[in-house]
Amino acid sequence: MEANAEIEEALGRIEAEVAKGNYDLKGLGFWRLVGEVGRDPGLADRFAERIARVDRLAFERWANFGLTAPVWLGNLLELAGALIGLGILLSALGEEGNIQGIGLVVGAGILMVTLHPLAHYAVGRALGITFTHYFLDGPAKVQPSVKTDYATYLRATPLRRAAMHAAGALATKLVPIGVLVMAVLVKAPGWSILALAAIATVVVATDILFSTKIGDWKRVLREVRAHRGSGEK
Repeated sequence: MEANAEIEEALGRIEAEVAKGNYDLKGLGFWRLVGEVGRDPGLADRFAERIARVDRLAFERWANFGLTAPVWLGNLLELAGALIGLGILLSALGEEGNIQGIGLVVGAGILMVTLHPLAHYAVGRALGITFTHYFLDGPAKVQPSVKTDYATYLRATPLRRAAMHAAGALATKLVPIGVLVMAVLVKAPGWSILALAAIATVVVATDILFSTKIGDWKRVLREVRAHRGSGEK
């Protein structure tokens, strides 16, 4: 009961600040609170809707300064892009020389970008997590990303949340590695094999150096720790 009262008080304070236009959720302690609630199914069940409401209000106000799209439209655009990337990739297999190399590299690049949010979405929906928006994220704010609905996110088990986060990260890594293997098998131009090897190396190294601290793998590790702490089998 004491934990409930403390969370109730903290959420009330955060809601009041957000209502006044303060959308610095990290500075307000919101994400620390979300982490605490996410580790306890009882707390998640009680506070998930309220947390989702605060998160969505802050996101929508922040998103006024960026580009967002409904989930159905974002999925449609990403799927169209993925089909274009796949078409370029398959067409390249019937070519030779530099045309083939360019097609393999370009197709891989398009698939890396488009399959990342689609993998998050597909696995999340399969595990009971829903989404609210597409938006541009990443260091340069140009990477298409899909926004989770925190009510369904917090009510999902930690391992389900971990799987959703891992799906996008794995898609981004498996594409260049898979196309690299393909390029070697079809004896693509050496420069394209080197380019694909460099892309694969960079994305794996980025995961090791950065994603475990600020990206998808950080979230995966957080949810795995939450699972272990919950005592669930």
